[in-house]
Amino acid sequence: SLKQFDGATPMSPLCAVVMPTCTELGCALHLPKVVPAAPPTSLAFPRCVAGSGRSGRAAPRCRVLGLALGAVGARFAHRLRPRPRARSRAAASGHTALRASVAAAVGTGGAAAAGNGANGSGETFALGQLRLKSRLLLAPMESVTDCAYRRLCYELGAGFTWTEMIRAAALGRGNGASRNFIDTFDAGTPTGVQLLTTKPLELSKALQMLDKLAATEFPHWSTGIQGIDLNFGCPSPEIVKMGGGPAMLKRAKRLQELFEVLANWRSSTQLPVGVIGAKIRLGMNPMEESDQIYMRVVEQAVGRLDYLTVHARNAADESTVDARWKHIKAIKDRVKNDIAIIGNGDAFTQDDASSMMSETGCDAVLVARGAIRTGGLCFSNSTPVNLKNIAMVEKRYLQLTEHFGSPSRKYEKYNLDSFRRARERCTSSEIVKDALAVVNG
Repeated sequence: SLKQFDGATPMSPLCAVVMPTCTELGCALHLPKVVPAAPPTSLAFPRCVAGSGRSGRAAPRCRVLGLALGAVGARFAHRLRPRPRARSRAAASGHTALRASVAAAVGTGGAAAAGNGANGSGETFALGQLRLKSRLLLAPMESVTDCAYRRLCYELGAGFTWTEMIRAAALGRGNGASRNFIDTFDAGTPTGVQLLTTKPLELSKALQMLDKLAATEFPHWSTGIQGIDLNFGCPSPEIVKMGGGPAMLKRAKRLQELFEVLANWRSSTQLPVGVIGAKIRLGMNPMEESDQIYMRVVEQAVGRLDYLTVHARNAADESTVDARWKHIKAIKDRVKNDIAIIGNGDAFTQDDASSMMSETGCDAVLVARGAIRTGGLCFSNSTPVNLKNIAMVEKRYLQLTEHFGSPSRKYEKYNLDSFRRARERCTSSEIVKDALAVVNG
């Protein structure tokens, strides 16, 4: 009953109940087609020029650039570094009211609440020098985890959040885009920066740049950067080809040097970094996974890092391949309580996270696709994923984006599309549920 129909193919009884006259080719559940918005009539960026989107401070400069340089100015004006914009009294009132609505719906008491564990017990969780309100953590995701999205997920119950991955080499050179992606304007949301690195000197320069710019151009870093994570888990062919990501796992000596650079920096930095760690996979391929090459990383991390995040797949696996949680358990059994182990892979719901912790003994769970699919509602242990709640959190995200701005238009575009897909999944589920009720009498 969930197959596509072209009008010539007989419909099943269920489909006939749902949409008797459906002839939409390519619409698996007979939902109305989504009509794309009309393209803009101008090359300018209306939100930026009007001062109603990215930043109140940036708007005048955007307007000048747009008028002076035409299409070229409009193309690049939005790249000016975002700043949280001032709100009118009415806007502030609406902001507070919606935040209260989200807090009431999820039962967490908002961003200030403590204790929304994955099992709903309300326990807090010690990680490094921090005490978090939940064992469910928001993963760093490209085009997703800007300041607004991180704040939304924290309000919904996430214990800690991350910026998208930053290349340490680019940050060390002072690359503008890399710096702007570290948009830690909200010190109230526990946030860490994930760095991709392969060389100790490269990492050292990036960390020094954080210290330097936090004291000058980027004062929000001095309160907003509360953790550093090293990425050895990204399976991108580009990254692996340069020797990064999972390709680093067999270089035990180099990993030790990187961990020591990070640990030494943490002991001297003035930034409020309360937790440091790394994310790994099981290896480059099934052979490395079978040889448990990841255990070398574990040995180097103990005594130097606060945690190790383990994605229970190897680099050759597609995301559709089941994560093998048994490896997380093997690592946790090896280290006992010498270092916190964070599980990752196929944890989409509260129940998934609880099962992972129960089966593996891991200390916390990092959630990525589960957050995207539910609009962040997977972090709440009391709010169902339905059309009403998706609409509520989407509105809250737009409100937070208006307030904090965003380092790139890609974040709002991707996240709004994710909310749309979440609504479609809810609609599909509810249509099928209602149809089954009719069919079954």
